[in-house]
Amino acid sequence: MFKIKPIALEKRIPVNWTLKHFWLICFAYLMAQMLLMVIFYYQDYMNYYFDIVYSYVDDELLETQLFTANTLIAYSVIVLILTLFFLNKKRLKFVFQSNIRYMQIIGCSILFLIVNVIILKVLRIFIDIDEASMFIQSLSIREEIKALLFEYGFGVSFLIIAVIVPFYEEIMFRGIILSSTEKHIGFKWANVVQAVLFAVVHFNFELFIFYFVFGLITGYAVKRTNGLLTGIVFHAVNNCFVLIAMYMVGKYAPGIY
Repeated sequence: MFKIKPIALEKRIPVNWTLKHFWLICFAYLMAQMLLMVIFYYQDYMNYYFDIVYSYVDDELLETQLFTANTLIAYSVIVLILTLFFLNKKRLKFVFQSNIRYMQIIGCSILFLIVNVIILKVLRIFIDIDEASMFIQSLSIREEIKALLFEYGFGVSFLIIAVIVPFYEEIMFRGIILSSTEKHIGFKWANVVQAVLFAVVHFNFELFIFYFVFGLITGYAVKRTNGLLTGIVFHAVNNCFVLIAMYMVGKYAPGIY
């Protein structure tokens, strides 16, 4: 008789997000987009599609950096609030958990940053990215960040880009999506799924590979360190570096982007 070789059970990410949470976080993402439209663009969308509402929003106002900066702040706060609904005491512990020391996290973050630079330099061989603005291009919302820096300065920009965004993105992709799909397709494929989704939602398909590899590495960090803290720090350090680069470029070479 044929003997079936037993399959060793893979140790799963120790958090209880399920496919229900996967669909809910997707809905929350769409909800954030809808709320942003209602808050900032409702009259213009209604006027465009139905021609029944006069737009009281001046077109010149829509193009101002203040409007752009406020849109980014509002979106980040909305997504953060919606993401917090997916946390409880146990999940919050997982978010700030890591089985490696803080100095190791910082060291790995610097190494991770170097890897990102190398990836971007390799991609530059195949796609048209200017050398001076190469790393700045790695954030798809660079125009919004430029507006944020101009209107609110480095402090508020740091809070949004280097703290809030890494926090909710890691929870969404390396937390909810990765752990919920891992239960059904295993870690390797679940990591690929979350990395693909992470790359897609950044709407910068020239750098799809960059975001995809970024997602894969931070996903592996969750598995390796048994928590989201390392990935959050990786993400925060990366975004902080880009923010500093944009700040310095905007200050000393304002015409470069």
